[in-house]
Amino acid sequence: MKFEIHRSEKVVIIGPNGIGKSTLLKILSAGIPTYGGGKISGSVIINDKNILTSESFNLTEVLTYVGQNPQEQLLMNTCCDEIAFALESLGIEREEMKRRIDSSLTHWSLSSLAEVHPQELSGGERKRLLLAVSEAIEAPIWLLDEVFDDLDDHHKHLLIESIAKHKGSVVVCASRFLPEFSHNFTSIVTIIDGKCHRLEEGEVLTQALQNKKFTIGVHPVSHTPHTLSL
Repeated sequence: MKFEIHRSEKVVIIGPNGIGKSTLLKILSAGIPTYGGGKISGSVIINDKNILTSESFNLTEVLTYVGQNPQEQLLMNTCCDEIAFALESLGIEREEMKRRIDSSLTHWSLSSLAEVHPQELSGGERKRLLLAVSEAIEAPIWLLDEVFDDLDDHHKHLLIESIAKHKGSVVVCASRFLPEFSHNFTSIVTIIDGKCHRLEEGEVLTQALQNKKFTIGVHPVSHTPHTLSL
């Protein structure tokens, strides 16, 4: 598979379950093969560096990853500590750390839950906590897997606004095309027969995606796969 996005590009990868969207994000975040097993040949280049030999925790300053199952990523005893843990690993000074923690908790409506154990949160609150961690880290690359699931309408719109304001690159994976995606991403991509294809947004595409008919009436802009180079 070859896949390329540029700095500041906002990409949504659309497709039904099982086509490799989550696997792609886990490879980009060094979660595979480090934690997911398997073997990978070739290279994954981010900022001119091949990350296949990197541990995921060494990439924290470069990218953040929000997976489908937030509970698998939450390690600390409070929401506040969850954010602080990531910032401490980056060597952020205490005063700046407090500012970022307070700001991100407030932005994602979690201030009242700052001292609550993450495992006591609802699914949507856990997702928002991981988004708060990503915001606090201020990494240039966001990898977001089915991140709109479990969010209410207010926080879906808040996430769209955050993506639009983010100066770096964003890759979102989703199993269906949501109304919030329209005109808010620079590229739409799907995976067909193991290859990434960029798609045009339009009536036929929207209808095809909503019906999950990803190989019917969907025409790639180019038959040339795109090489990942962030």
